[in-house]
Amino acid sequence: MKNEKKIIFFSLIVFIGIIILEIFINIYLKKTSSILISQIEKAKQYVENEQWNNAKSIIYDTCDRWNNIEEKWALITNHHEIDNITVSLKSAKEFIDSAEKPDALSSLENLKHFISHIPKMEKLLLENIF
Repeated sequence: MKNEKKIIFFSLIVFIGIIILEIFINIYLKKTSSILISQIEKAKQYVENEQWNNAKSIIYDTCDRWNNIEEKWALITNHHEIDNITVSLKSAKEFIDSAEKPDALSSLENLKHFISHIPKMEKLLLENIF
């Protein structure tokens, strides 16, 4: 009987630890994704106004930020999702470098979608568990 109580107590502690860890992970994903999305929105505005140098500056900064964030996100989420973000970011960068407005806007919108999708996908919900 005493052993069973220890097992139940230990299991409860592990379960609570997992829930707390998931909460911190979700906060981190929301924070970093909102930073990236804000950068993408700025780049999009510059592209719409054909301010290519400003758009380049923002997209290069976004690439640097993504390089720092990517390693941490790789521990948390599906690598296919990370690959989608990386490919879209590289496409957006190339289209901005070559001043191709429609393609740049499309790539930025795809990038925004992929980034905003991650926190939703990783959120602790019953539908994500089962």
